[in-house]
Amino acid sequence: MIKQNTKYSHGALTAPSYPKNIPAGCKWLGGEGYGVWFLITKPVYLSEREYRIRRYAHTGNLDCDRIFELNSDKSFFLDEDFKFAYISHCQKCTIVQNDHFFVFEFKKDLQHEPYEGSFKKLQNHI
Repeated sequence: MIKQNTKYSHGALTAPSYPKNIPAGCKWLGGEGYGVWFLITKPVYLSEREYRIRRYAHTGNLDCDRIFELNSDKSFFLDEDFKFAYISHCQKCTIVQNDHFFVFEFKKDLQHEPYEGSFKKLQNHI
């Protein structure tokens, strides 16, 4: 497990209670004012280097929902321990895994498209 380390984050804010309105699996990134929650997933329809990253405010409100492209020759593994680090926002996200910094860069906005879960629910009613 990756421990809190000021080398990877500002650490000025510890994680609040997990908001009920965000999906399970979100990772907290503390900040100097407020921190944010991040969720990274790998939907099957994306290319090998693409990932879906959602950012939620500390309150659980969705800030952005986007496709990001991994900018690294190394492989990132969702099933291994990792931590979001600075700089991370809606244009670029940094993740630390096994002491390697992975940079994910914005590719496409999904905020105005249906969520995967909503799409599956819609398919069941067609």
